[in-house]
Amino acid sequence: NAGEYDDEYVPKLLDYCNKNLSNIANQGFGHWHYAHFYYSQVLYREGGNTWTEYRDKIQERLISEASPDGSWNQGYIGPVYTTAINLTVLQLENAALPIYQR
Repeated sequence: NAGEYDDEYVPKLLDYCNKNLSNIANQGFGHWHYAHFYYSQVLYREGGNTWTEYRDKIQERLISEASPDGSWNQGYIGPVYTTAINLTVLQLENAALPIYQR
């Protein structure tokens, strides 16, 4: 999230993440929710078609995996953390937090 967006390493890191995280069916190195929490922020900041396509896929997956009470029980840390980060991902475009404003 907050950082040096124009650093020379950003394109290399983004390329690495795109190769390893763009397929939302993979397991995100064993920490799927955590990995996509940060990856979604990067793609949101970048914008464009890549963000739009990813947003549609991630929203579909997250909504389909939610429990009837609106929480998420997947992940290793527990439902409170997993629910909090998933809700953050789902509301990125609202730019409710200053850090997510473009």
